[in-house]
Amino acid sequence: MKSKKIIVAGLSVAMVMGVMTGCDGKTDTTDTTTTTVAGLINGTDATIGDPAADATTTAASEAVTYELVYVDKMTIDYSKYVDVSNWKNASVKAEDVELTDFEKQYYVAYALETTLGITREDITDRTVQAGDTVTIDFKGYVDGEELENGSGEGAELTIGSGQFIEGFESGLVGAAIGETVTLELAFPDPYPNNEELSGVPVKFDVTVKAISGYGEVADDAIASATASLEKSYATYDEYAASVIETAQTERTQNAVWQAVIDNCEQLAVNEELQEEYISTYLYYFSSMSQYYGVDMETFLYYYYGFDTVDAFKEALAPSAEQYAFQAMVVLGIADMENITVTEDDIIDDYNTELQNTYAGDEAAMTAAGNTKDAFMYDRVLEQVESLIYETIQVQ
Repeated sequence: MKSKKIIVAGLSVAMVMGVMTGCDGKTDTTDTTTTTVAGLINGTDATIGDPAADATTTAASEAVTYELVYVDKMTIDYSKYVDVSNWKNASVKAEDVELTDFEKQYYVAYALETTLGITREDITDRTVQAGDTVTIDFKGYVDGEELENGSGEGAELTIGSGQFIEGFESGLVGAAIGETVTLELAFPDPYPNNEELSGVPVKFDVTVKAISGYGEVADDAIASATASLEKSYATYDEYAASVIETAQTERTQNAVWQAVIDNCEQLAVNEELQEEYISTYLYYFSSMSQYYGVDMETFLYYYYGFDTVDAFKEALAPSAEQYAFQAMVVLGIADMENITVTEDDIIDDYNTELQNTYAGDEAAMTAAGNTKDAFMYDRVLEQVESLIYETIQVQ
């Protein structure tokens, strides 16, 4: 079992990197000597090269290994940390969560590629649209001066992925191959990884070099690609409608969760849960750094632009606090609404996971954080989610 996380916490590695950098912090380029999007997004001096080639490799015996911290959430007295008495007064307006046509196009293209494995094709007979992957050259300017770490050549960008600052990707829609587009934008405010650029106007000159994406996808291609899935589709229109419906549901549920969170009051921060959250990323990235044969700081610098592990932890801190807050909200609502889960309720699922994934090794399963308590918390979370979605109606 992979322990379930709260929807609006942004807890996957990709999502956390998204909070800190705008997406994954880097874009592959055909020329790694040029300044890449890493600097543009997170305001660092990092460029993407080959850390294994550019840094001293780390012997396994010298590598720092970070251990997972696990907190037994079911034993925490949530009342010290949150007041959830007002959660039912949360509200969400339909117009605030409705997907745009741009977003719908992106989600369908993403599903065609990642879920169905339908190959993109080179596009030469139309302009850029959401969901396309474009190859671009770009230069950024602030107050007429070229922006440090704000240019790149041969960068690949998927339109709608959120990899660049707001307005950059949507501003390329309608551009043709060979066309140069000037984008008048502004950096986010706040801009945590480079506070000096928070809210600052910026201009980008962007040249579209190539487009890959989807033309007209045949119905028989959809039927073939979905034949082995839990649900199959006969036509492209049917599949696209299903993708959009799922994306809309997720958007709405996330908005409902956020509204509930906003209606709860944080009384104090559970520092143990903060530590648990941060340890997950330290563990993951230390494992990744060892895989690449470099030390942790080299890995974090080359791939995410953080000079030190402490700087990385500092960037994680706001998300860690939000994670702790939301976990306490879950327990608070569960108690308020008399939602209870016992060991008997989860023991069958626990034993199935124990045998199928860990070959009966309970110590290994516990070390991975998959304890009976974790199963119980996840079951509580599921029930709280269901209650929230039933209670808070989108207006």
